[in-house]
Amino acid sequence: MTIAALFPALNTEQLAELDALLERALDLDPGARSAWLDSLREQQSPLVAPLSRLLHTAVGSFLALPDATLGERDVESNQLPPGTRIGPWQIIEFAAAGGSADVYRGVRADGAFERQVAIKVLRTDSLRLGEHFAREQRLLAKLEHPRIASVLDAGRSDGVGAWFVMPWIEGYDLAQFVAEGPDWRTRLSVFLAIADAVQFAHQRLVVHRDLKPANVRVGKDGTVMLLDFGIAMLLDTPDVSQTPSRTNMAFTPAYASPEQLRGDALGVQTDIHALGLLLFELAAARTAYPEARVSLAEAVRVICHGAVPTLTWDARMPHPGRLQLRDLDAIVAKALAKEPSNRYATVAEFASDVRALVAGRSVSVRGRSALDALLATVRRYPLVSALSLALLVAASAGTATYIKQNQQIAAERAEALAEVARLEALREHFNLILREGVAEQGMGARAALDESVARLDASFAGQPAMQARLLLSLGEIYLAAGDHAACLSVLSRFEAMPDLLQHLTARQQSERFLTQVTAALRLGQLDAATAMLAEWAKLLPTGTSPALQAEHTIAKATLRRLQGEPGPALEAQTQAVAALDVAADATMLARGIAHANLGTSELQAGQFAPARMQFERAIAIWESAGLGLNWNALTARTNLAHLALLQGDERTALAQYQDLEQRLRARGDRSAAFAALINGKARALLATGEIAAAAALADEALAILSARSGSQGLDRLGVLLSRIDIALANQEDPSVWLQDVRQQLAPLPPQHPFHARLALAEASLLQNAGRHQEASVALAAVFPTLLSAPATIRPSAVRAAIHWAASARAMGKPESAEAALNAAADAIAAMQPETGLDRVELDLWRDCLRGNWDGAKASAYRTRAGQGNPRWVHIEQACAPRIEAQPLRASE
Repeated sequence: MTIAALFPALNTEQLAELDALLERALDLDPGARSAWLDSLREQQSPLVAPLSRLLHTAVGSFLALPDATLGERDVESNQLPPGTRIGPWQIIEFAAAGGSADVYRGVRADGAFERQVAIKVLRTDSLRLGEHFAREQRLLAKLEHPRIASVLDAGRSDGVGAWFVMPWIEGYDLAQFVAEGPDWRTRLSVFLAIADAVQFAHQRLVVHRDLKPANVRVGKDGTVMLLDFGIAMLLDTPDVSQTPSRTNMAFTPAYASPEQLRGDALGVQTDIHALGLLLFELAAARTAYPEARVSLAEAVRVICHGAVPTLTWDARMPHPGRLQLRDLDAIVAKALAKEPSNRYATVAEFASDVRALVAGRSVSVRGRSALDALLATVRRYPLVSALSLALLVAASAGTATYIKQNQQIAAERAEALAEVARLEALREHFNLILREGVAEQGMGARAALDESVARLDASFAGQPAMQARLLLSLGEIYLAAGDHAACLSVLSRFEAMPDLLQHLTARQQSERFLTQVTAALRLGQLDAATAMLAEWAKLLPTGTSPALQAEHTIAKATLRRLQGEPGPALEAQTQAVAALDVAADATMLARGIAHANLGTSELQAGQFAPARMQFERAIAIWESAGLGLNWNALTARTNLAHLALLQGDERTALAQYQDLEQRLRARGDRSAAFAALINGKARALLATGEIAAAAALADEALAILSARSGSQGLDRLGVLLSRIDIALANQEDPSVWLQDVRQQLAPLPPQHPFHARLALAEASLLQNAGRHQEASVALAAVFPTLLSAPATIRPSAVRAAIHWAASARAMGKPESAEAALNAAADAIAAMQPETGLDRVELDLWRDCLRGNWDGAKASAYRTRAGQGNPRWVHIEQACAPRIEAQPLRASE
């Protein structure tokens, strides 16, 4: 809508003057602008009222939620009717009106986008407002995050003006969400989701500056979305935080920081203050400074000079106990400090304290009394009886006797025990105790756990409820230690003693299935996992929490991925991870695992940047909860090194592998995750021609996995395939390992990519034996499968193409293999830069086949292919003499 349409009573000259006045006003600082407007009022200019309205729009936000104060008459007069086309979009109905834009619910007119959308139409169409509109679009382009509302489309249409399209979110704003009365864990989960989005923006040098309940949407499915970056600022703009700008005064007073109200420089601490207000409101179900809604003067008084509000403990309210309430008060006080320098330094630091609060751990901003420490310990380790049975029984009895002396403390203790019965901190703590403590006494971790299981029947024969609970805990501990075969063995005792199941709640039975399915999937027991998932599904409608429902979906998606259906698996997994992030009862360990598994799926799909983000996010989640040493975190770090290797950067990969290996060897780690790490390093060493070192690491990994899981497991199968590749590169006989792989692959579905890797190994064996015709046929058969395999397997297509080229050249038919080399180069191009190891080696072979010896020489130098490198083996007879005869230019 143009200015002329907005103010039809103004003539052409007045409209031109109004536009000029708007330009001048926007160039003034807020204080000077106010004085200038006063002078216009004194002159009784008829343009003051329309100018004030335009200024309100200009310094406001195009992404703001509807303004309830907008007059009904104005709304109705500006509405576009249902069915109106705006670009490729079509209006379904009017939704609401904001200070600067009307909001409509709509759809894609051509059906190309199935979901409903929010279409926001800018009311005025001046040049300056258009620039503001474009600036906000550019800023949002920096913020691609699942918790930040993105702009799907934008444009300008005749008769309508500027518009943009965002996802339509069914749900509530934050105030409405709180009014629904969710429990305190759900409230804090929502806060952490908001903080995650704000931290992401800060990492990209964007400060929101107007965080408030109206700018947060909580979907009916639990999705949390942050809106309105209309007055956000970029920290990398020169001097932006040092000089108040014309938008520094655009904020909501009740949610403003002291520096905003004073007109001082702004920064990330401005958002941290606003997050503190949101945290208070989520916990207390009321605003922190209700007086600030009265007037700007009152906002300045209470926010800049008043006391920081505190929460009031009430057993009827959805708060934690008094201990955690005091922690929450301390966290809020830190965030709401009057001086920015006294607040949290980063949102991540702020969120870390909130996560510690949820987990029952000490928060950084508050010390603990001896009693506080006792209660915190009880919260964190309620099932430590699984570690030392007799000792804990005595300790628990003593603790119970002490706590009975105070009825309130007893209530808090019971509440805490119920909250954290399955906290992942127990599993990680126990894993470290066994690795570092028990080993010093000459007893291995596995032996200690086995002894605990053996004592269950004798020690708790008359206490089936305790026996069932401890058995479940031990299964979880085995899983946390990465001993998947032992985990299944322990939990199979429930089938041997079915009467124990009646002593597990529906939730605990779901947790049992989750543990069993996870272990079965890690061992490649897909049929068993399928059956377990079906049994687990029967519990979902009645007894399962939102977190376990999400984890069931994630487990099903993982199964589909392992069965060779990566596309549908990734879609389901993405949705489930989003649900798990906001599930009130989800543990930090579970959230981290979900993000790491999603990263693995994205890695296999070739989505390397998102995969890296998921791995890093998982590691950050675990570290914030004190779980940075669990085996899942090790796997995520190993996957980051795998990612570097997939991208053809073997030097970076080796450095990352080496760093992890040194740290883990220093602490005596012999877990399955450590075996996967050194297997990855072995593959990197194979790529650089260090055969002996690669073989030694692969053999060590095999020994570790065989000791833990016997002959089972996808991890062990992957190491076996690596060992075969190493043997073939060294002209060894891999028959023993080949037979082992064939047996392990038998139960896996034929579309599993490991079948193609076995076929490649068998074809390579034919080639090593000089049976080039048979090798060419076998390679031609397996090559298309490898070409379409997950990205983690796709480098094997490069190996297949090179082997094919070698056999073709040996038979005098080099042209038949060039197409395969080209196809492999195309497939790997999206994964690696031109300097990537696999791409350079493909260039080397194509140059050899074409007789381009200059190019081949340069490629051989870049790959360090030469005498002693297995990559040289197939080049040696036909190509090596010609390559070596070329002078190596200094530039190469």
